[in-house]
Amino acid sequence: MSLRPPDIGLVSFSGLTEPCSVGSIVEVVINAHGDCAAGSVQVDAVSPSGRAQQCVVTKRANSYTASFTPQQVGEFVFCLWKIGILYEGEHIRGSPFSCQVFDAGLVQVYGLDVGLVGQELRFNVNASEAGRGNLEVLIFTRYLLIIARFFLCVLEKLKLQSNPSDSVNLILRSVLV
Repeated sequence: MSLRPPDIGLVSFSGLTEPCSVGSIVEVVINAHGDCAAGSVQVDAVSPSGRAQQCVVTKRANSYTASFTPQQVGEFVFCLWKIGILYEGEHIRGSPFSCQVFDAGLVQVYGLDVGLVGQELRFNVNASEAGRGNLEVLIFTRYLLIIARFFLCVLEKLKLQSNPSDSVNLILRSVLV
């Protein structure tokens, strides 16, 4: 009598669909069906610079959960984070998976030293080191809100201008869609 090994095709991961932030906890949930629910799962997160983190894996019913905290920006195909998921020592279908990581703290705003009501304001936003992501610029007065959104692009250097008719506040933030 021979025991047939579990079908590795019954272990799945849907991937990471949203970019992640440096310093955030990224949770990975792996689904296992049938005989695979009893096997061993290993999850490794590898940074763009090649530094590997072996993740602690927790089993819950028919799923496994692991998490890691990225500490480095990873954005383009050749320098993304790679998440390797192994079942019984073999990569599951699609593994290693890619993960985009951004760092909103690396966005620089400059050129807005003094502003006068009724005169044009010009300032620059440099996000070239922050990674790929979304950026939202809010310019608001007591009566008006102006929102500028830049979605799913590699943000480099932007030149923005406004001509307010009242005093303004400026908020710059990263957003996920």
